[in-house]
Amino acid sequence: MKRLTTKELLFLSLEELNQTQPLSKITISQIVKNCGFKRGTFYYYFKDKEDLVQSSVSDAILQIHQKYYPEGSWLTVLEHSLQFSENHRQLFRDVHDNQNWFYTDFLSYIEEYILSIATSYYKKKYNTKPPIPILAAISFYCAGSIRLYQEWICSNNPLSVSEMAMTINNLVPDCLQEVLNGGSIQ
Repeated sequence: MKRLTTKELLFLSLEELNQTQPLSKITISQIVKNCGFKRGTFYYYFKDKEDLVQSSVSDAILQIHQKYYPEGSWLTVLEHSLQFSENHRQLFRDVHDNQNWFYTDFLSYIEEYILSIATSYYKKKYNTKPPIPILAAISFYCAGSIRLYQEWICSNNPLSVSEMAMTINNLVPDCLQEVLNGGSIQ
């Protein structure tokens, strides 16, 4: 059985508090009190609540890619990434409902993160930076996928995780099919 890290416990504490109050009302003091830590522990790992969410999502996405992509497919990675989102749907909806700078920053962050992963797949496969048309295709795919993801996470009757993963996978441009189906993260 895997022991949870301090960072994971802080994220779970935030998520637990988010079940009864909006993200915007949750304080750092509440987060640390809820899991038995001191404020200094929080600030050792994160600069603020938004950093906690972004860092936790980033860590989860990276772990999913490292675990499933080298042997699996892009579809497998999408399924596991979307399952993570499904498991934390309330928090993601609350981030969306705030519609503040953090929401916009959060979506941009996820889009840039996925863009960097896809670009690294290309670099690994071809040992060079992607040319401008490929970068444009990657950027377009990432932006569209994020918008589709946003609609899915906030809808009341969403597609299943598998259906959503298949939908996003089917939108991969032809010029990226080989890269995403045969790459590995650097």
